[in-house]
Amino acid sequence: MFRALPALVLGLLLGCTSTGGAPPTGSPVTASVPASIPAPVANCGEATLTITNGTTQLIGVTLNGDWAGSVEKNSTRTVDPRGIDQLPPLPWVAVVTDAKGAEVGSLLVQAGSNETATVADEGGLVTGAALRPGCTATPDPYAGLPSNACGGFHLKVVNNTSGKVTVVINAGWSTTIDSGGGQVINEMFTQPQPPMLPWYVVIKDATGRPMFEGIAGDSPVDQKVTLTDDGAPSQAPYSLALEGCGPA
Repeated sequence: MFRALPALVLGLLLGCTSTGGAPPTGSPVTASVPASIPAPVANCGEATLTITNGTTQLIGVTLNGDWAGSVEKNSTRTVDPRGIDQLPPLPWVAVVTDAKGAEVGSLLVQAGSNETATVADEGGLVTGAALRPGCTATPDPYAGLPSNACGGFHLKVVNNTSGKVTVVINAGWSTTIDSGGGQVINEMFTQPQPPMLPWYVVIKDATGRPMFEGIAGDSPVDQKVTLTDDGAPSQAPYSLALEGCGPA
């Protein structure tokens, strides 16, 4: 009574194998082609700063006198705009300080570059820079202009406003300039001596409102900032040959 079952099962198996092994009539056979991988897009509007702390104590870092962070002893930290840190806009003046808050050194971080800074127990800051892949160096806007002289970099501030202004450099050093006055800040001879270059400069009015924010000392050309009540501050190269090395 059950002798036909083996033949029936065998026929079903053969039928499944035959149907699954060949494509249906009229269906084209196509080979899979791997999709091309697009080249990575160079994001030249970003930058990173990798800080290596080779000391046995905590070190600090500030960006543009605003953002502050720290690096644990014998460790490395990368400051990246794509991370969770709320960072100021580029470019950055990065100031590195030791465990006591004393400045070890500073560097300029511009868009399109990956910068490194290393602090060792021997002291000092060793820096390095590399362009991000696909990015090109920014042309030097001061090419062909005379280089610093008479004590290094100078920043001249002319206050043509109706009130006092305060010049703050790297969030720590400051000086006040009366209405109608001016001052030349020199990296080597001004007392008290300003921080190491480069400088992140903020000029505030008598109420503490920022009137000017910018970076100075990142080029071999002295700079002059003029403030007025009527319009935006102006910044231009400062000629020691024409105006001399005096205080104003």
